[in-house]
Parts: sequence; structure tokens; C-alpha cells
Amino acid sequence: MLDQKTTLRHYHTIAKEQSGEFLERLDPDLLGKKVFLENDIRGLFKFLIKNKQDHIFDLGCGTGWYYPVLKDFSHKITGIDISPALLQLARQQNLSGVSLLLYNGGTLPFDDDCIDFMMEWDALHHLEHPAAMLREI
Repeated sequence: MLDQKTTLRHYHTIAKEQSGEFLERLDPDLLGKKVFLENDIRGLFKFLIKNKQDHIFDLGCGTGWYYPVLKDFSHKITGIDISPALLQLARQQNLSGVSLLLYNGGTLPFDDDCIDFMMEWDALHHLEHPAAMLREI
């Protein structure tokens, strides 16, 4: 497990490498397959989210590259991440109903019982204390 400083450096590097398209960094061939990937993600969200939610919270949102699809499943999305650089890339999407917050890994900036659905996409294993985060959620 990486400490928070190492994790933050890692994500700053990822943000610098990006040319505005998150999928390009993962695999250049994925850019041509983006429609198929979005359809797979839409299918996953349909399976997980049965009814449109009022508020979805996304822990470790990164660039929020899947938010254009996720928006169909919620009126409001709040994404948090420790990387200002990745949040800046997420903000470039200019999606209405999406709030993006810088997060230090401590107490979540929400009242209890105010979120309908919580998701985490490739973030928990980067936390110094994942069990503490799961208790907070």
C-alpha cells in the first residue's frame, strides 16, 4: 500500500501525461473503442443503480471520465479526489449537476444519510487506512 504523498505524486504524473482524454492514457486502442466501453459502463450502472438517484457520491473520482454516462443515473454527482490536477481535468467536462471536491482522506465532507448511492472506482487500495474509510462511509 502506498502512502498518501506517493499516491498523490502518482496521480499528478498521470494528469501530466494525459492529453485531455483519460482513455488514451490507458490504452491508445481504447479511444476507438470508447463507444463500446461507454456501453459496458452504462450496462454496469444499469445493473447497480436500479432507479435514478438524487445524489451519487464518487470516492476517488479522478478525471470523472465516466460522468457523462453516470449523469443519466443521478440528478447530482459529487466526486472527491486527492489530486488537484485530476480534478482540474474533470472540471473541463463542464457537466451540470456535478460537484468536484479536493479531499485529504479524513472525514467525508457530508452529513450522515445525505447520499443515495456511493461508488468507488479504483481508489480504496491507494488509501493509507482503507478500513477507516469504509467505517466513515
